[in-house]
Amino acid sequence: MRTKSYERMPGFVAAGLGEELALLDMVNGVYLGFNATAAHVWSLLDRPRTIESLREGMMEEFDVEAERCRVELSTLLDAMQAEGLVKARDADPR
Repeated sequence: MRTKSYERMPGFVAAGLGEELALLDMVNGVYLGFNATAAHVWSLLDRPRTIESLREGMMEEFDVEAERCRVELSTLLDAMQAEGLVKARDADPR
Protein backbone atom coordinates (compact mmCIF):
# COMPACT_ATOMS: atom_id res chain seq x y z
CA MET A 1 0.00 0.00 0.00
CA ARG A 2 1.30 3.44 -0.93
CA THR A 3 1.68 6.16 1.66
CA LYS A 4 -0.64 9.11 1.16
CA SER A 5 0.22 12.74 1.67
CA TYR A 6 -2.54 15.15 2.69
CA GLU A 7 -2.71 18.84 1.89
CA ARG A 8 -5.18 21.69 2.21
CA MET A 9 -7.31 22.65 -0.74
CA PRO A 10 -7.05 26.32 -1.75
CA GLY A 11 -9.89 28.78 -1.30
CA PHE A 12 -10.33 28.80 2.48
CA VAL A 13 -9.71 31.65 4.91
CA ALA A 14 -9.14 30.68 8.54
CA ALA A 15 -9.68 32.66 11.74
CA GLY A 16 -8.68 31.42 15.18
CA LEU A 17 -11.32 31.42 17.90
CA GLY A 18 -9.31 30.50 20.97
CA GLU A 19 -8.45 26.83 20.50
CA GLU A 20 -11.11 26.49 17.81
CA LEU A 21 -11.05 27.64 14.20
CA ALA A 22 -13.55 29.11 11.76
CA LEU A 23 -13.03 28.53 8.04
CA LEU A 24 -14.69 30.48 5.28
CA ASP A 25 -15.09 28.68 1.98
CA MET A 26 -14.45 31.59 -0.38
CA VAL A 27 -16.03 29.81 -3.36
CA ASN A 28 -19.32 28.81 -1.73
CA GLY A 29 -19.52 31.45 1.02
CA VAL A 30 -19.96 28.79 3.69
CA TYR A 31 -18.50 28.96 7.21
CA LEU A 32 -17.19 25.84 8.91
CA GLY A 33 -16.25 25.44 12.56
CA PHE A 34 -13.43 23.22 13.81
CA ASN A 35 -12.94 22.05 17.37
CA ALA A 36 -9.46 22.17 18.91
CA THR A 37 -8.49 18.78 17.47
CA ALA A 38 -9.52 19.54 13.89
CA ALA A 39 -8.04 23.04 14.19
CA HIS A 40 -4.67 21.56 15.16
CA VAL A 41 -4.79 19.14 12.22
CA TRP A 42 -5.57 22.09 9.91
CA SER A 43 -2.60 24.01 11.31
CA LEU A 44 -0.32 21.01 10.77
CA LEU A 45 -1.46 20.89 7.15
CA ASP A 46 0.37 24.15 6.43
CA ARG A 47 2.41 21.85 4.18
CA PRO A 48 1.67 18.37 2.78
CA ARG A 49 2.02 15.66 5.43
CA THR A 50 1.58 11.93 5.76
CA ILE A 51 -0.74 10.52 8.39
CA GLU A 52 2.35 9.42 10.34
CA SER A 53 3.68 12.97 10.40
CA LEU A 54 0.27 14.30 11.44
CA ARG A 55 0.02 11.66 14.18
CA GLU A 56 3.39 12.73 15.58
CA GLY A 57 2.27 16.37 15.59
CA MET A 58 -0.99 15.51 17.32
CA MET A 59 0.72 13.40 19.96
CA GLU A 60 3.01 16.32 20.80
CA GLU A 61 -0.07 18.46 21.48
CA PHE A 62 -2.58 15.98 22.93
CA ASP A 63 -2.35 13.12 25.42
CA VAL A 64 -3.55 10.28 23.20
CA GLU A 65 -2.47 6.70 22.51
CA ALA A 66 -0.71 6.26 19.16
CA GLU A 67 -3.10 3.76 17.55
CA ARG A 68 -6.23 5.65 18.67
CA CYS A 69 -4.70 8.85 17.28
CA ARG A 70 -4.00 7.19 13.92
CA VAL A 71 -7.54 5.79 13.65
CA GLU A 72 -9.20 9.09 14.60
CA LEU A 73 -6.91 11.04 12.27
CA SER A 74 -7.83 8.72 9.42
CA THR A 75 -11.54 9.27 10.12
CA LEU A 76 -11.08 13.06 10.32
CA LEU A 77 -9.00 13.19 7.13
CA ASP A 78 -11.61 11.10 5.28
CA ALA A 79 -14.33 13.54 6.41
CA MET A 80 -12.21 16.57 5.45
CA GLN A 81 -11.53 15.02 2.07
CA ALA A 82 -15.25 14.30 1.53
CA GLU A 83 -16.02 17.97 2.30
CA GLY A 84 -13.37 19.16 -0.18
CA LEU A 85 -11.11 20.65 2.52
CA VAL A 86 -8.08 18.46 1.86
CA LYS A 87 -6.81 16.22 -0.89
CA ALA A 88 -4.73 13.08 -0.69
CA ARG A 89 -2.08 12.01 -3.15
CA ASP A 90 0.70 9.46 -3.22
CA ALA A 91 3.53 10.67 -1.01
CA ASP A 92 6.90 11.42 -2.55
CA PRO A 93 8.94 8.23 -2.02
CA ARG A 94 12.09 10.16 -1.05
